[in-house]
Amino acid sequence: MLKRGFILLVAFSILLCSCNDSSIADSKSEHYEDSIMLIIDDEKILRSELERTKKSYAETSLSDAELLEGIILEAIVLGTAKDYKVSVTDKEVNEKFDSLINLDGGGLFYNKALETYGTDKKIKEAYYYSILYDKVKEKIYETYQNNYSANKDILAQRVNDYVSKYNLEEDKKENFSQDVWNTYDELMQIELFDLYFKVWQYRELDTTKIEYVDVDASSLFQKYNYELNENSLSYKGAVYGLEEWTYKKFQEVFGNILYLSNLDQAKYKNIKINGILEPEKDVKAIYIRLEDDSSKPIIITVVASPYISLNYENQNCILIKDTDGTKNKLVFINIDCGIHYAISSEMEYDELEKMLYEFIPYKVDNRRICSANEGLPPMVKRQRYYESLNAAA
Repeated sequence: MLKRGFILLVAFSILLCSCNDSSIADSKSEHYEDSIMLIIDDEKILRSELERTKKSYAETSLSDAELLEGIILEAIVLGTAKDYKVSVTDKEVNEKFDSLINLDGGGLFYNKALETYGTDKKIKEAYYYSILYDKVKEKIYETYQNNYSANKDILAQRVNDYVSKYNLEEDKKENFSQDVWNTYDELMQIELFDLYFKVWQYRELDTTKIEYVDVDASSLFQKYNYELNENSLSYKGAVYGLEEWTYKKFQEVFGNILYLSNLDQAKYKNIKINGILEPEKDVKAIYIRLEDDSSKPIIITVVASPYISLNYENQNCILIKDTDGTKNKLVFINIDCGIHYAISSEMEYDELEKMLYEFIPYKVDNRRICSANEGLPPMVKRQRYYESLNAAA
């Protein structure tokens, strides 16, 4: 049985630096601690894992179900190590352990790890699974990198918006601009891949054998409807109020998945932005109202959360033409990354599509973000094609 520890074991340094002074010992009975909650591909998940996780996240609002989901997703990642042909050597583990011993602080970090895990052997086990997790994640990143890239036009606008705030000499401006370009590109890739990786984990649920022994399966990985309006976000059974944001805050929080340049801002006489950021719940949302002299306001909304992907199967993206009262509404859902975009106005659909894509700072496969083929993966499209041939025969 895998002795992983608990959720976010891979973020080992976070555990070492936490202020949680509890040890892994629990007041509950040993029999209760050792009871099996579920089995993932023949690997047993004990209740003790959930109990330790609850201690580490006692100061958060995460529910038992959310914590258990994290444990399951972690186990799924580790379970794919053989599929991706990754492994961990004793040398790699010992190097991590030696680095821990030699950290500044008079042994503070090592003692904290020892307090948490009990023995050097268990600390090394934690590092083993942390390294293994990261290696699987690197494999997933290779796939992501082959499909996603920056929209260079929008990235150039973003760099110019930032660099223009400084009065620099031309020779310094070029180097500074390149540094800013690299930084923005890296930040966007980090955020997008974080979403992409989490969606990949959810999709692995479909091909993973899970036996629920002592847990209510219906309470896990539920498909929630989500709805965003000017004042609130309904998400995972709760309602979150939106706050009025400055243009600067919007750019800082959403610049990696939706960017309106300073030139875009200058086109409109009034811009209203309401937003919400809930990292603990893995969601953020924005509501934007753009008004110019035409008396035809444009509404743009975005909800970003990997949970969105649970509502869709066998699809990479969706492009939907809809209406919102008397307005045309275009919805684009990037299911691969769990991002729901919508834009509505009295404009024609092709105009809405063009405008929306001009605000999205990344590209997929160096092509349009979502084509008219319903966003289906190639395998599914081929399957449908062959089925149509059989039907015709």
